[in-house]
Amino acid sequence: MVSRPELRQNYLRLISLAIEEDIGTGDVTSLSVIPETAKIKANIAFRERAVFCGRDAIKLTYQLLSPKVKIKFFAKDGDLVKKGSVIASVSGPARPILSGERIVLNFIARLSGIATLTHEIVSLAKGKVYILDTRKTLPAWRVLDKYAVSCGGGKNHRMGLYDAIMIKDNHIELLMDHMKVSKKEAAVEAMKRAREFLDKAGKKMPLIIEVEDMETLEAVVPFQPDVVLLDNMDREAVKRAVTYIRSKGCRIKVELSGGITEQTIDRFVDLGVDYISIGRLTHSARAIDVGMDISPLR
Repeated sequence: MVSRPELRQNYLRLISLAIEEDIGTGDVTSLSVIPETAKIKANIAFRERAVFCGRDAIKLTYQLLSPKVKIKFFAKDGDLVKKGSVIASVSGPARPILSGERIVLNFIARLSGIATLTHEIVSLAKGKVYILDTRKTLPAWRVLDKYAVSCGGGKNHRMGLYDAIMIKDNHIELLMDHMKVSKKEAAVEAMKRAREFLDKAGKKMPLIIEVEDMETLEAVVPFQPDVVLLDNMDREAVKRAVTYIRSKGCRIKVELSGGITEQTIDRFVDLGVDYISIGRLTHSARAIDVGMDISPLR
């Protein structure tokens, strides 16, 4: 879960970059056309039904651009809002409000898109399984992307390569080649090495291993990983794997990954798995149609 200080820090870093990128040395259109004394009110409204995410993008953008801009919110992050809903109004000097318009809308459109897609998939899971994100995020946007997933009702997977050991097929295949052993033997060796690493470092963090077949699964279960990730398995294979893990009476969590969509998720939610991780929550969410309607302020 993303902490508030971490969220704020990432917003400020990205908004500062966005201001540098979009406004640069100055919004020459507003500077040349709009009187310095002009004041406006701007309503930020959704053109479609969606889950709102990006409240801090509005607040922090205008804090950086002008302390004279006033903001009133009508929704909070995570709210499912109707088409046409005004989620915030901004009032004050016209120039900074106009200069920040596209920056604010870009943040809201992306983050609300992720939150909305997550909400849709979580609804399809019907409370039977947690929906997780992945590391397939926009570079430098990971904290915000994962925050948006949580606003849509999803759960966050590991944040990066530093906060969980996740042994994937590439790691196992490299060990196979290095040691000249079978896939099963390489998976066992990977588990041993991971346990050794954690013991020597005195660290506690999740230990996850990806498996693609029953032989490998049976070999690694005795080493008690925190999570077994069943990758690209069909329904029947998942059923067999879950039955086997549960028969051992252990507390290993089961995660599914690989090509699960809104059209196929209902085939997997009733199999007793704990998590389904879906990369497209963050790498392919459609931007939400959100706009800013402006009127003079007298």
